[in-house]
Amino acid sequence: MKLNSKCEFNVGSIEILGHVVDHKGLSPNPDLVRAINEAPTPTNRDQVKSFLGLVVEYKPGIENKVADALSRLPVEHNPAIGVVDDDDDDIAAVCQTVLQESSVTYTQLQSETNRDEACQTLKGYIQQGWPQSKSGVDDKVKPYYSVHDELSVHDNIIFRGEKVVVPTGLTSIIVSMAHEGHQGMVRTKQRIRKLYWWPGMDNQVTTMVKHCATCNLADKSVSTRVAPMQPVPLQNVVGTNWDWTLVGPDETAPLGCRFAITLIDYKSKWPEVAFTDTVTSSTVIEFLLTVFSREGYPKEIVTDHGVQFTSHEFKEFLRSRNIVHRMSAIYHPQGNIDQIYHLACPASPPHYMYNPIKTIKTSSIGTLNMLGLARRVKARLILASTSEVYGDPQEHPQNEEYWGHVNPIGPRACYDEGKRVAETMCHAYIA
Repeated sequence: MKLNSKCEFNVGSIEILGHVVDHKGLSPNPDLVRAINEAPTPTNRDQVKSFLGLVVEYKPGIENKVADALSRLPVEHNPAIGVVDDDDDDIAAVCQTVLQESSVTYTQLQSETNRDEACQTLKGYIQQGWPQSKSGVDDKVKPYYSVHDELSVHDNIIFRGEKVVVPTGLTSIIVSMAHEGHQGMVRTKQRIRKLYWWPGMDNQVTTMVKHCATCNLADKSVSTRVAPMQPVPLQNVVGTNWDWTLVGPDETAPLGCRFAITLIDYKSKWPEVAFTDTVTSSTVIEFLLTVFSREGYPKEIVTDHGVQFTSHEFKEFLRSRNIVHRMSAIYHPQGNIDQIYHLACPASPPHYMYNPIKTIKTSSIGTLNMLGLARRVKARLILASTSEVYGDPQEHPQNEEYWGHVNPIGPRACYDEGKRVAETMCHAYIA
């Protein structure tokens, strides 16, 4: 065995990890606690805080049984010092604040709580004590066990913190009221969480919004819709109708084969494929001339909206050969969009003043999306504006030269200004 200079023998005590070990046992190192022993007596609030930060050691509440028990003891009335137990008044004030904003009445909550079997069992556990483990809890109230230390009862109403625990008979009513205006799943949950809680609340809201017909029609986030497909009528003659598309680029393909030009006859399903390194209109026309030399001219060709197919050169090529050119609309491969009608955004003052951000987005971002779609599919956009763009007009009726009298930060501004930016955006696209 090899010893180094750190080894000591025949000593009366030894310092290790901030402690001293001697014949008396284990004790703190005096050098380390000298600052506490010699600390001056605090004389003001800041010095008390500083001293507590120096000497107090954090200990989780679950381990501090004595302090936890003391914190739950009622404060006795002492006339000498004027201390009274005002916990009940504080709880009543919180309950009153919560219930004033509630969508159900105080009497309704009391009545339904008294009728609900699970709530009655829950009140018994809250007032008399909970079992040590979840396995000893009644099945009806097991969903509440994870938050049992947050539950309290006041005037026959159960609270989780400052939120009302809703009986089963009222949950559907509260969800319906929170969903009024069809603000979407996230907004509905936010409105409920502000005042209420019950087990499975989020799942109940999710189920209701997913089955809401209005939300399904207006909200793309609720469900993903598959692009509608329409069958192509069967042709009677081979070579009259062709479908045309481009595939690529494939960066791993050999030189000259990055793109594939594909053509299929609707009648015979005969495919034609050619590989190329570029996909310009000239390349497409060259491929078509090769096919025409063998199959003859078709009556109709269907393509997407690629720039190769929308160029003036390609259109003149087909027009000179009397070939009808049709385009599939985006997400609707078998259809065409000729006109887009942008008629309105939410026009109900209570609704658009309740959620002004969505109203502004509907008019601005919604119009931008429709203009982009119209440009891509070569469709005409028709925007239905409103007299609201004039704000509070000082002329009646208004002519085209009148610019209006608007308030950009008023209660109705989200609707008025949204419509104004929609008109400006349409004019900018025309220009």
